[in-house]
Amino acid sequence: MSKIKGYFDKAKLSSIKPSHYQKFISDYLNQYNWQTIKMINTHIRQSIKIAIHEGYITKDFTAFVILPKPDDSNVDSKLLELSEYQKLISETSKEVKYKSHFFIYLIAKTGLKFSEAMGLTWSDIDRDELLLHVNKAYKVFGSDKGFQPTKNKYLIRYVPINNTTIKLLDQYRLLFKTETRIFEGISNTAVNKTLKKIVGRNIHIHSLRHTYVSYLISEGIDLFAISKIVGHKDLNITLSTYAHLLEDTKNKNNEIVRELFGA
Repeated sequence: MSKIKGYFDKAKLSSIKPSHYQKFISDYLNQYNWQTIKMINTHIRQSIKIAIHEGYITKDFTAFVILPKPDDSNVDSKLLELSEYQKLISETSKEVKYKSHFFIYLIAKTGLKFSEAMGLTWSDIDRDELLLHVNKAYKVFGSDKGFQPTKNKYLIRYVPINNTTIKLLDQYRLLFKTETRIFEGISNTAVNKTLKKIVGRNIHIHSLRHTYVSYLISEGIDLFAISKIVGHKDLNITLSTYAHLLEDTKNKNNEIVRELFGA
């Protein structure tokens, strides 16, 4: 209930209409993945049923909510092809003057979540070691909007970046002159529209995180290192989420071993 309380601020449950709740779900779909929204909706609906049973309210404003189904829950469907990924990075790197473009570039190059990128501050950049320190998130709407702690301790991490990204960050800072947070005035909706325009099909910003991981896997980066870079709790999460891609990598490695020892 904390989610709905934060979103509706001081509104009474009895004053919330189905249309209000539908907007709440739609707004959260722009910030979280489908499985998370499904879980939030389930918990809220259960709480509202209890509230009705106890006599606090008389109508269930969650009853007719439409929870759009994902196009495909398979990780593969969320991935950009290598050519799309490279094109995206190339095009967005040339458009630092547009906030959404550079926001997309940074996520594509780091695998950060939307809220993590929104929570980045200039002090999080380690220029000497070429690292981004991910240590907080930022909520863009609701009465409790603002800096938030990471969902768990494993998401506090260092993510490698290169000199090109440092230079583009410097250009961005000169253009927008943000003092604390790197990204301000950016919405998930605007970012996704920009993504669609560049890629030519509907794609969610979170898909760039999946694409980033798949690219590292395809390039033979150590799985333990990948799990640390993206903030997975343990290696099993990486293994289970990207099992199909790992199978392809295993087959490639088998061929390399065969070649090492001859025909």
